Amino acid sequence: MISSLNHHISILKLTVHDAYTDCITSGLFPSPAPTDTAWCKPRLERTEWLDLFDVDQRIAAFRALWGVMAYLTRGTDSSVTSEAQEIKMTDA
Repeated sequence: MISSLNHHISILKLTVHDAYTDCITSGLFPSPAPTDTAWCKPRLERTEWLDLFDVDQRIAAFRALWGVMAYLTRGTDSSVTSEAQEIKMTDA
């Protein structure tokens, strides 16, 4: 999630364990319980507030935004090999 306040932005990342999601949706406690002690707590991380009027912070903000966009638009089809994704110089 992108959080903004006037000319500052911050990027938030929420991590939820799969066992926690299953527990919430089914209403059943996982058996056996996961070995990770933090499985029952969602974790929220936030970047520092980046000032869009400061050149260095603006560059860092847009790098972070493009990182989020690259992650969201990544290929998830496992049948496509990395060799098929490469652009060969003869095709360029």
